[in-house]
Amino acid sequence: TFTLINEYDVRPMPLYHADLYRIRDAREAELLGLEEYFDRGGLTVIEWAERAAELLPPRTFHIHFRLGTMESERIITLQCAPS
Repeated sequence: TFTLINEYDVRPMPLYHADLYRIRDAREAELLGLEEYFDRGGLTVIEWAERAAELLPPRTFHIHFRLGTMESERIITLQCAPS
């Protein structure tokens, strides 16, 4: 078994972690209730967010990780939503 959305009661705000690896598209994410987490006063972190791209709110930040040229190097890019 696996959990698609975990809730963590941490301070200063709750953390909601969604792993959408096992869903196919935005429709499945909608049925899962993903959008309900966006306005719950916490931070929602989504892995494989591209599978639910059309559900994401305008204030979404995208964090991309990729391997660098050296084995231990990681390149992290932060893309902010346009204002």
